[in-house]
Amino acid sequence: MREIHDALGTPHRVILQGYQVRVLDGSHLRATERRLDVHRMINGAPLPGQALVVLDPQRQLIEDLYPDECGHKQERLILHQLIDDLQPGLVWYADRNFCTSVFLQEIALAKSWFVIRRHASFSYTEVGKRIKVGRTPTGTVYEQSVIHEDCHGSKLLLRKVVIELDEPTSDGDTTIELLTNLPSDVLATAIADSYRSRWSIEGVFGELTLSLNGEINTLAYPPAAILAYGLALISFNVLTLVRASVEVVHGKETADSMSTYHMAEEVSSTDQGMTIAIPLADWRKRYGSLKPPEMAEELKRMAREVQIRRYRKSKRGPKKTKTKRTGSHQHVSTQK
Repeated sequence: MREIHDALGTPHRVILQGYQVRVLDGSHLRATERRLDVHRMINGAPLPGQALVVLDPQRQLIEDLYPDECGHKQERLILHQLIDDLQPGLVWYADRNFCTSVFLQEIALAKSWFVIRRHASFSYTEVGKRIKVGRTPTGTVYEQSVIHEDCHGSKLLLRKVVIELDEPTSDGDTTIELLTNLPSDVLATAIADSYRSRWSIEGVFGELTLSLNGEINTLAYPPAAILAYGLALISFNVLTLVRASVEVVHGKETADSMSTYHMAEEVSSTDQGMTIAIPLADWRKRYGSLKPPEMAEELKRMAREVQIRRYRKSKRGPKKTKTKRTGSHQHVSTQK
């Protein structure tokens, strides 16, 4: 899908100038119904598993999924799957839960870089003065050189980028500390500003849950729940290609106005009829042998025929002020 996306000619979103970025985050599948006998007499919610998801934010494509069937397992215990697949030349963005000595060392050994929020348990030694380097839209930025030494004596020279926030986060944090091994020619302000792209993966998780029904609460068996989630990730990538095709033909503003929910609803409502009317062999004959550039041209041809108005997002009106309610009774009779 990446090759088709590139063949479409859609401009890539720039996260950090001159670098390819990957965003890593964990996704805990929501609790299922108690369909298995072992769940019937237990009060706790049955968790079917979790996964580490890798997003390419420049193309808005899901690149990898690393699942685990244990809903209680710590996300760091799944990291070894990702470490085995590390490729050179990427910049990894992740939250503080992934700030471990092993992970940072492995990224550096793979000749890649990272911008990861510091976990409180991650130790270092300061080797330089803290310097104010500028501002971002969210606060004042400082930089300092530090050295981390693991339990085996291996040392890692890092840059600590500190953002003193103008407004506290939803968790009440007033300061964000980022650790990175990016070279000094990458400005600390650019690093701090680009870290906000990490939140793009939260938007993807929202689409997977609300629009693509990726977490089906009737799938009590972990393998089934994870399979459905993986299919939802693939569906998200397909709709990303659809949106990219529309952007090339009709412009970015039009593509951004399209609702993932309406597109997914269209596919789900017409798929069964099209499967009956057009055999699978015909689909394979028409599209199965197309190369990425050819498929990109076919997508653009289809995009010219799309009725955009059918898939536009609904505009939300202004928020209403909360009404002050009176009365001390827990229940009232509507009939009375």
